[in-house]
Amino acid sequence: MVKDPCPFLNCCDEVIPAVSVGTFYKYFGIQIGCMDNMVFVTDVLEKKLIHSTQAPLKPQLRIYALINHMIPGLFYPLTFMAASKKFLKSLDTRIWTACRKWLRMPKDVPKLFFHASSKMGGLGLPQLQYKILLLKLASMNNFLKNLDSASSEIISNNALPKMSKNWEKPLEISGETAMNKEELDNAMTSLLY
Repeated sequence: MVKDPCPFLNCCDEVIPAVSVGTFYKYFGIQIGCMDNMVFVTDVLEKKLIHSTQAPLKPQLRIYALINHMIPGLFYPLTFMAASKKFLKSLDTRIWTACRKWLRMPKDVPKLFFHASSKMGGLGLPQLQYKILLLKLASMNNFLKNLDSASSEIISNNALPKMSKNWEKPLEISGETAMNKEELDNAMTSLLY
């Protein structure tokens, strides 16, 4: 449903069409629209998990595809979206459920088994709840590090300094702090044993 279907924006003598409420457009690879972007990411993950479940693959190939293709495909949109911890945990839960089904695991297997590195006896799945926060932290720090003087002046008068204080704090995982991937892996391994 378009409120005013008449296009009114021009750029380089080209008319930019009006976008209806139900349509999306891509901006830096992320689908943007009036609808909730979380639904898009959830649908993409669900479709990939269903396709992998229906494919005639061995369980280890499904896990390989999950670790190397499906989950990393979600990193970019989730990093630059306003994804809450609750939403990220729900995606992790969907991934755990699929892995339990593929590997025919009992329900009492600890969740840390999925995320501990394979060297430590786990599956080595990235935990979105923490991985996305680390990616956001790295992205924000990189952005703040590479500012020019005009941009830093504009940002210092906005809400970004308040937000950047949140990104300077390390992640806390059951008393252990993590600021990078290695520290996160060590925290997961120490919780497993």
